Amino acid sequence: MRAALLVAAATAQLYEPDITPQEPQRRFVVTAGCPATLNATSQIRLFVAVPSAASYTHRRQWARASWCHEARRLSIAVKFFVGSNSEIDDLRYGDIVRVPSWDGQDNVTSKQLHSMRYFASLCGDTVRDWPLRDDVIKPTHYMRVEDDVYPFVSTVIEELTQKHIRAVPRPFDVQEPFLWALIIQGKPPYPAGSGFVLSADVVRAVAAADAVIEWDTGAPAPEQTQKPSWGKGGWRHTPYMDGSWSTDDAFVGLLVAPFRVHKYDDRRFHEAPGAGAINGWPASANSIVVAGLREWLDFFLLGQRDFDGFNQRRGTPGLDHHADGTSSLMMEVNGIQHRIDFDSCAGMGEAAAAACVSFSLDAPTCASLTAHFRRACGAAEVHKGAVLSGRLDF
Repeated sequence: MRAALLVAAATAQLYEPDITPQEPQRRFVVTAGCPATLNATSQIRLFVAVPSAASYTHRRQWARASWCHEARRLSIAVKFFVGSNSEIDDLRYGDIVRVPSWDGQDNVTSKQLHSMRYFASLCGDTVRDWPLRDDVIKPTHYMRVEDDVYPFVSTVIEELTQKHIRAVPRPFDVQEPFLWALIIQGKPPYPAGSGFVLSADVVRAVAAADAVIEWDTGAPAPEQTQKPSWGKGGWRHTPYMDGSWSTDDAFVGLLVAPFRVHKYDDRRFHEAPGAGAINGWPASANSIVVAGLREWLDFFLLGQRDFDGFNQRRGTPGLDHHADGTSSLMMEVNGIQHRIDFDSCAGMGEAAAAACVSFSLDAPTCASLTAHFRRACGAAEVHKGAVLSGRLDF
């Protein structure tokens, strides 16, 4: 029996091939980590940095068993960045970089900065905390996603290779150097946490500037530091300020702000339905990343490109039912809330079309939004029937 198990393990795929959405809790066996090798002949050589926490082994396993398959096929390098002070259960996969800082939600800025220093070292630069490297294939682009995010890396490669970003609400012809993300218009502007892509030159410039303006993000914030209760990020200090706390997203905006870069604002970097963020949309073939994933089945369905199954599983976010039999659908776009009141599917097609025009959506994204509206109105009709028949007691 032991010999048979060893043979089976040696020949196993990254996950059991007969897992189905109907068996989401079935155990799967991960036998290889995310890829680390870039192709020297490729025009676009993408490096994906994934800040993670030591305790989030299951999230890293979900990535290894889903989108890292595609990354391996496309010769994309993927590394998880974890603080060095904690025990890590899955170091054996060879895809984890231990950064010289404390591990925790209050120090994500350190993992962010160290991932950029690490990237610059891959490009042959001399940077703090990382050894000089001259024996690796240099990446051309840097992508950051969190460990609860599904990135469609083939779309990123395709659009960068064509030098044309099919962004929503409007497309762009790529000009280097650039920041490609859902861009929050703060001071300075910064990428939303779902993910972003940077030209190699921008990341290298940030790491080079760090030698002049030293960012200290290696320890937890002092107890008196004020921070928003909703935000993760970390303590930072420079010679020009006494110290402050910022979210990791805003921190990236600060790092990139001194440099002249093209900013490509793209709503396709979005949250999953029901995740409660400012850019929550149904997943579709037009997505760049989908953030706010909760379970293995989320990763599995997106890996299978089963967008209908994924969106239906997430339910109809923002839908509220009322005692008079009516329902309302709440949506939030760029911080502005939109409410649609209805009790049936009458007029839902026109409402969806109007929303597509108002939000400047392209055809695939509009189709996903229309399907979302149809699910909502279908649930509203069921609710109305239950109220009228007296089967629902408020």
